[in-house]
Amino acid sequence: PGMGNARREALRHARDIVPTGQPIVWTEPEKYPLIPELKLPISTFTEGNYDLVMLRRTSLDSYPPEQAMAYRLIALATKYLTGIDSDFGWGPTILSADAIEYYLSYKSAHGDLWDSIACPKLRIIKDGLPWTVVPVNYQHPPEQTAAETGMNLFLKRVKQVDQLVRAIETEVDQLGMRAE
Repeated sequence: PGMGNARREALRHARDIVPTGQPIVWTEPEKYPLIPELKLPISTFTEGNYDLVMLRRTSLDSYPPEQAMAYRLIALATKYLTGIDSDFGWGPTILSADAIEYYLSYKSAHGDLWDSIACPKLRIIKDGLPWTVVPVNYQHPPEQTAAETGMNLFLKRVKQVDQLVRAIETEVDQLGMRAE
């Protein structure tokens, strides 16, 4: 049970079935429009011999306003904290088997929610594994946008920003990654 445990279980299974050297794509089922956009990130991963390819959406216009704002705030906080200009709060990533180990060994001190996706990325970067950011033209599904809009989801996004930014800040400080 739990978001972090579920993610780790899925990543463990992916690592166990993917041939050596092949990329592992982490995404969520509702992000099915991302699949046709993965050609460039996967070729970047393979050609650049990366362990982590983070994806940056070219636009958040298809998202509910509260979710788009949450992602912008998380990205801004991460940029202030680390100097990394990315779409850091967005989960979908391309990973190597070596990078997967960072996710599997992650022990959360922050609730094991969204931090289970973000904090391992910081550890990968800190340890010097090769990484990059690739833009994708992802459009959030309209049915998902409709289902994720409103005051109940607004409060979820406020909690997400709070939980994730606090976790990122703590992790950055523990790793000695704070931007000067």
